[in-house]
Formats: sequence, C-alpha cells, structure tokens
Amino acid sequence: NPSLATCNRAPTFVIEGQDGNWLPLHALEGANENPLVTFVPLRNTNHFVILTPLNTLIAKQTLADIGPSPSFALSAEALQPMFPG
Repeated sequence: NPSLATCNRAPTFVIEGQDGNWLPLHALEGANENPLVTFVPLRNTNHFVILTPLNTLIAKQTLADIGPSPSFALSAEALQPMFPG
C-alpha cells in the first residue's frame, strides 16, 4: 500500500478550499510524514473556485523558476488574499 512518504520524491502541494473536500485531506495531512508534501487549506472557497487562479499562478511561477531546483513555495498566507470571501 503506497503512501505519501514513499511515493512523493518531489515537492508536492495539496491545495484545497475548506468549503470543498478539505476534511479527508486534513486527515491525510495528519498522517503525512513526508516533508516534501505541503498541505494548504484555503478559507472561503472550494475546489472548483481555486482551479483557474491557482493554475495561472503556478504556471507563472514555474516559468519564472529557472534554477536547478524549485525556488518558490505556496502557502495559505500567500494564497488566501486571492480568495477573500
């Protein structure tokens, strides 16, 4: 039975609106022991509302990141202003 600890070998962000599917992901976050996996809950939004703006932001950051390893991070503090409620 694969787990996050063995499957993820690259930085991974699990981003979800708390008005969406956050409860199962919160349980997964509690069981996660992999430091490469970051869970980012966002208030006042759901799964569908976050898709377009976050995909756009992630694409822009990925294109701008030209170093040998990822140099950007996604956090609730940085992303939450996009979804004021």
